[in-house]
Amino acid sequence: MKPNLFTSQSLAARITQNASKQTYYTIRLLVDRDLVPDAYRAYAYFRWVDDVLDAPLADCPEKLVFIERQAALQEACYRGSPPLQVSSEEQMLVDLAGNDREADSGLQTYLRRMMDVMRFDTRRCGNQVS
Repeated sequence: MKPNLFTSQSLAARITQNASKQTYYTIRLLVDRDLVPDAYRAYAYFRWVDDVLDAPLADCPEKLVFIERQAALQEACYRGSPPLQVSSEEQMLVDLAGNDREADSGLQTYLRRMMDVMRFDTRRCGNQVS
């Protein structure tokens, strides 16, 4: 069953509040009202991705598969063809891209750069960067 937009919004707000009350209230109080749901989605989605990548039980190959799936999902969303079956957390990304109607928007740039950061971090797989 595909989660609806409200489900994605409430999950995003809950993840954000649980991860960082400061971020939650900063978004709630300072972000333009019409952008609040997407701000929560963006924070929560990448908080979830980072938590998965930092999980001690997963090994490097599993993490690489995971982040490449997320990058492919992002590309599919921006091509207008997201998969029908995604997790609740992935639905936040689907909704973000689906709400983004502006070509080369700031949101798209943000999502792409954050995914680049996550991919970089995953590819180094615990190697210390000096």
